[in-house]
Amino acid sequence: MVALQWQHHPHLCPFQAQKILGCIHRNMEFICTVTARHSLESLLFLLTKQCPKDMVMTLLKITPSCDSTALAMWEVILSLPSTWETICNELLSVVQDQLPQGLLNSTEDVHGLPSAATKVLCKLTQQPICQEKLKALFPKLLMGLVFQISYTAEFLQHTMVIFWTYSEWHQANQPSPFRFAVEAIKALLCAAGYEEHVLSIQKEGGWDMLLRTETHHRGLSLLAREMSKSPVDQRSSMFQHLQGILSCRKKFHITFAMTFYVELLACDDLKKDLSDLVLLQSYMTYPCHIMQALVFRGIITLSEKPEMAREMHILLSDILRTLNNCDTDIKMKALLVFRNLLSHMERKEASHITLQLAGKLLPLIDDESSQLRELSICLFRDMMETVVGRDKRWMKKKIRRVLVPLFFHMNDQTESVAKASGEALFTCADFLKRKKLKQLAQTKQTWRIGETLLVQDRRRMEEYLHHSLPYLKDAQATLRAEAIRFIALQPLVNDADPSVCSLATQTLLILAPLQSTSGWSLRRLCCGLCKDREREAEGEGEMADPGEIRIAWRAAWHPHFPVAHGSTAHTDPGCTCTKAPAVLLDHKTQRGGGVKL
Repeated sequence: MVALQWQHHPHLCPFQAQKILGCIHRNMEFICTVTARHSLESLLFLLTKQCPKDMVMTLLKITPSCDSTALAMWEVILSLPSTWETICNELLSVVQDQLPQGLLNSTEDVHGLPSAATKVLCKLTQQPICQEKLKALFPKLLMGLVFQISYTAEFLQHTMVIFWTYSEWHQANQPSPFRFAVEAIKALLCAAGYEEHVLSIQKEGGWDMLLRTETHHRGLSLLAREMSKSPVDQRSSMFQHLQGILSCRKKFHITFAMTFYVELLACDDLKKDLSDLVLLQSYMTYPCHIMQALVFRGIITLSEKPEMAREMHILLSDILRTLNNCDTDIKMKALLVFRNLLSHMERKEASHITLQLAGKLLPLIDDESSQLRELSICLFRDMMETVVGRDKRWMKKKIRRVLVPLFFHMNDQTESVAKASGEALFTCADFLKRKKLKQLAQTKQTWRIGETLLVQDRRRMEEYLHHSLPYLKDAQATLRAEAIRFIALQPLVNDADPSVCSLATQTLLILAPLQSTSGWSLRRLCCGLCKDREREAEGEGEMADPGEIRIAWRAAWHPHFPVAHGSTAHTDPGCTCTKAPAVLLDHKTQRGGGVKL
């Protein structure tokens, strides 16, 4: 009766439409005659044509599980040529709706309308009668289903009252919240002719990864990589669709969209332009490590293409700022971008970038990560070859600042870093036209390089010594040992590493005879640095002031140098090292001379 009323008065309220569809759903399996079946289908066609959105929403509400009767109703609806695309778009719109707060706290396997729409798409993609039509909307449907996985995973991680791990979910007999979306994606790929892609992802465990909140992003990456191998027309449609998603900057859309977008950026047959650089630039400071890593992967990919690298001047300041980032992976990626840029740019433009970048590389040479140290050193070496004209004068200042770090890292425990440091020091010496230093670097005579730095450039002796002080506290014993050789100081005779302790003692035994002939005062200088170590132990944790170090150094060589009482260079009777010179001299007297290393 309600159905007949609606045919004569089509503009009924949603409640009445829900009653009509509910009545059809309850009685459809009992309607067997051709005439009655035809009347029922005509009614569904009419309802769909008049209000497709209400039709979709109402049917999802009354049949969230999409049973066999509901599936038959959906098939009838999609068979209407004039409205099937509208219905699919409405379903897709529901899939991409955000879930209401608190919905997933329920232990029931219900995730609202988005989940119901996902189930419908999952089952429709397995029906031959619907596959061809769904295939026509492949890129949009695929992105919608991927969004459902990505959004649900983030929702579970951030808003659930009780945070479930995959194992806890499984132990509680809860099905994966992504299973219908994953099954729908697999069915959609098969319907579109991508069975090989489905099998490839299966072999790498990608489908299982997508079912777990902890690994779903790795699964998405595998899926994105496979889709980058699809035909160019499909990739082009996906690429444009992803650009639109990322331009809207909706919170729960951007991570999965950037994952696919970055993979497609590597496709040479897809057109890229300045707008892609601008899009990536807008996400460079996004407060999420995964997003930043993806963005820099995209920038690295574009920087490998000469025509795009020359357009990247708009990103330089932003990329330089990321070198202050505490994340090693991001800094590595930023340096790879600069390496690509310098190789594709004209020397004059590359020279300008080199001057900006050189100062930023210095702290990275001493980074904890050996990979970052090596990349920084190699990049510095390559940059020197790009400097032209007046920039050479300014570059020389930056090169002198890096000589001591390179010298020390020639003794780096990581062999590749030590090798790169020697090559970079050779290039620095060549740039500064210092033949002897160049020869020593080429022959790897590290024991003479330190002496050459101090003797050939006496004006910068104190500067070099100041640069070397942090290496006394370096994590690597080989660098601490080289610091002792370079500075010849006493405070590390009690170093935790036996080899460093032994070398410190031997070095002081050699230098002890010099006290009577050259005015060298071990006690004056070591007292200053012992004060520094006491200050660090008390929690201040900083090296002595450079001015105080200079005073200590001068006082060590010149006993009559005026030193104010209370400065770090003042010989403190309470200092733990006050007996060291006497003991060493006595030891030297007993042996009758110095000790050779």
